[in-house]
Amino acid sequence: MTKALRSKREPWRLVLGYGKPRRWRKVVRRLSVACLFLAPLSCYVSEYRQAGNTFAAITGRLEALKADMATVAVQTGRNLPPGPSVEASGLARRFPEAAFAFVEAPTYRIDGITGHAGLLRGTNLGSDRLARDAAERSWRGRRAVLAEQTGVHAVVVFTPVSVGNALSPASGHATVTGWVVAAFHAESLFQAADSNAGITFQIFDSGPARRRLDGEDSSSKAPAPHLTFIFERRLPAFDRTWLVYQSRSRPLGEALLNPAGLFWLIASAGTAIVWLAGIRRRRSFEVGTRVLDALIDVMLIVDPTGTIVYASPSALRGLGYDPEELSAKRLADIFHEEDREAIQEALAACRLSDEALPIERMRVHAKDGSWRTMSGMSRRIVVGDAVVDFMVSLHDVTNLLGLERQLEAADRVESLGRVAANATHEFRNILMALDTNLQLLQRSAPDHRTASLAEMLRRYVRRGSGIADEILRFAAPTPLHVSAIDARRWLDQMERELRPLLGTKAELAIHVDEPLVFQGDEDRLSQVLTNLILNSRDAIREHGHVSCIASRSEGGNFAFGIVPAGHFAHVEVSDDGEGMGSDTARHIFEPLFTTKSKGTGLGLAISHQIVSAHRGLLFAESAAGKGTSMHIFLPIEIRLPVAA
Repeated sequence: MTKALRSKREPWRLVLGYGKPRRWRKVVRRLSVACLFLAPLSCYVSEYRQAGNTFAAITGRLEALKADMATVAVQTGRNLPPGPSVEASGLARRFPEAAFAFVEAPTYRIDGITGHAGLLRGTNLGSDRLARDAAERSWRGRRAVLAEQTGVHAVVVFTPVSVGNALSPASGHATVTGWVVAAFHAESLFQAADSNAGITFQIFDSGPARRRLDGEDSSSKAPAPHLTFIFERRLPAFDRTWLVYQSRSRPLGEALLNPAGLFWLIASAGTAIVWLAGIRRRRSFEVGTRVLDALIDVMLIVDPTGTIVYASPSALRGLGYDPEELSAKRLADIFHEEDREAIQEALAACRLSDEALPIERMRVHAKDGSWRTMSGMSRRIVVGDAVVDFMVSLHDVTNLLGLERQLEAADRVESLGRVAANATHEFRNILMALDTNLQLLQRSAPDHRTASLAEMLRRYVRRGSGIADEILRFAAPTPLHVSAIDARRWLDQMERELRPLLGTKAELAIHVDEPLVFQGDEDRLSQVLTNLILNSRDAIREHGHVSCIASRSEGGNFAFGIVPAGHFAHVEVSDDGEGMGSDTARHIFEPLFTTKSKGTGLGLAISHQIVSAHRGLLFAESAAGKGTSMHIFLPIEIRLPVAA
């Protein structure tokens, strides 16, 4: 949006599709959208906080179990035999989901099972490799150690019991008489920490094996009308780390029938109502702005004083100006000084008419310094009875005019060729009659002087007949003999043939940018190139340079003309001679037009004809005193009937 679009001028905004929505609609819509996203977020934050509290309760319960088992281990070590200490410790009462016992070392015999006895009864810990490894690590480290998993899918914790902290002389460790053992299902311990319904756990040992510690998949899928949140946390447990996933499911009704959920529903309904109320108006504005952005024509809004208050984005593509650069400029200032009066008259006439009035082929100054020819329409914008603005649309017709000029030149050359052919036939008849009578005069001449005069006249007749033959060849060209031409080989050969003709007057330079092969009649194209290089030589007065450069081209708009898109061989012949003015350049391809005292005026006309027969284009680029460049564009591939 340019500064002009942010001004307070409303009529042209509505014409172009820019609207100004009511402020309260903007505020309500933004608040509704914010509520639409914040309400579910608040629900998630609430569940996140509750899940954090659950993880904290689980961690506290694990720490309490560890501390209580350490206390019982100390008491057991002081009061052997251990049975009464484990049974009277109260562990089974504080942790009813677990089983506790004393295991003697090194026999692994279980004594005094209390609590959930089914987890240890009938279990031989001595035959369980994981349990033996855990017991050994507990013995060496004198700390509570967790077995990874047992055959009954229960987690087993070993806390070593030592006698009076005495060290064994052989091993250097405290004398371990056994272990206080706790066995429990991890999920049961977690459920005891938070007994709320709708909470399930998945527990994994986060070591390399990543074993699952809660047996089979105990997470139940929530029914369809439920909201489920899953939280992850790593928890330290008895010298290991568990990876715990906590799934919290809530019925949809319970999730919505709370202040946050109700606020979310109300905000969503308000958002839908506001959007539906303004959707048609908003779409019309969006379509209007997108159409303006995609326009090729330049759209301008001009106030009654002739100042531009708005320029469409297409001004950047068409004229090179950023829309803000045109804002506050006078419309007449961007037009050619010869067309300023016409554009002012067009706006004045538009003020008095409801019709759209045409703007015909006026020159507009582009940012790059070039002049672009524009056509378009102008129309007034009326509010009430007052003319408040003018809408001016401009379409670039510069390339169209260039193509028209090229077609006109081709038609003019073709028409002149037909006229020249008709005139040549009559001229040849006259020359034949003259030649016959001069032969008779030469034979019956009374003296040598008369015979010599007749012979001289016959030479003039033969010269005129040769010119007539050239004109007829121009009017009825011979078929092309098409073959593949290697540009580098062809130009090297032409250089050897043309250097003697240039002499010391001009230096010839040949250059080919890259390997280039195209199709054409090599003899006819050699005739064209010879004619162009000799013309360059004749344009140099004393000493100069002539260059011939061959390259690939994809076509496009050039200062000298327009070449359609395609694959072309571009041959440029340039010199630093006298050059020519625009009036002369306009006629150089016409037959019989020449600026040389001894020229026939057919060289460039025939060259143009040969290039056109190849489906190519020939352009002249010149200025008086600045030399001349001739540009030949030949299609790399052409489909022509090949002469036998």
